[in-house]
Amino acid sequence: MIRGIKFLIVLGVVMFTSCHSKIKERSEEIYSRHLQKHITLTIISTPPPSNKSDFNLLLLNNGFDQDGTTKITDSLYRKKDIKALLIVAIKPFNPQQEFGVEGVTDGKNKGSLASKYSNFIVNELLPYIKKKAAIRSFKSITIAGAGDGGISAFDIAWDNWQKFDKVGVLQDFSNAGRRTDFSVITNKIAKSRKKPKLQFWIEEDKVRNESNKQDSSGINNLIETLRIKNVDQSSVNIQAPLNSHQSLVDFLLWINNGN
Repeated sequence: MIRGIKFLIVLGVVMFTSCHSKIKERSEEIYSRHLQKHITLTIISTPPPSNKSDFNLLLLNNGFDQDGTTKITDSLYRKKDIKALLIVAIKPFNPQQEFGVEGVTDGKNKGSLASKYSNFIVNELLPYIKKKAAIRSFKSITIAGAGDGGISAFDIAWDNWQKFDKVGVLQDFSNAGRRTDFSVITNKIAKSRKKPKLQFWIEEDKVRNESNKQDSSGINNLIETLRIKNVDQSSVNIQAPLNSHQSLVDFLLWINNGN
């Protein structure tokens, strides 16, 4: 009898520990006054640390285009390769208009809502997350995206660097045949007088960049512009991942690095 009770106690502890350590994923909606529409969020969270301020926060523009985010996060956390992490993946309502460079359109009127989207991220989403999670400040805040979502992330972080610690421009593996034009954001950075204290993660298409080194619209031109502006090169991490899985694994490890 006693042995049976002990077994049930042990089983209960194991089950509780297993549930407690499980990565959670849920969907939420937030209404944006700036965009005047509801925005869908996918939230992925590791178990909360004893001190919630030890959470690292990652905002992902169109983030669920990166395959297996929840599974990869769970695997890395269980192996203790990353610490407490909260991921908020934002599903854009109109990515062609919302993902862009604030104050600039590309001549085809793309990016016309970039300013409003930036205001949504900084003045609505960040306060919303802090309130919902009951966290006054995060250990680090990163914003990232793939393709045009990466350009948007870079622009928002550059203009609001006091709010962010890291920014990532990921390869758009979901649209492998599509060329992302970095010329607008590159021109903006070249003219900017800011020297933000940010850490940069930039993924280049190694094959494409080797065959288009003189292409002013390529991401290598953005990397060169950062060098010319004397941005601390130790803060610029350049990668050339082979697939979306490697991209996300290495990126999440980088977010955890130094935290």
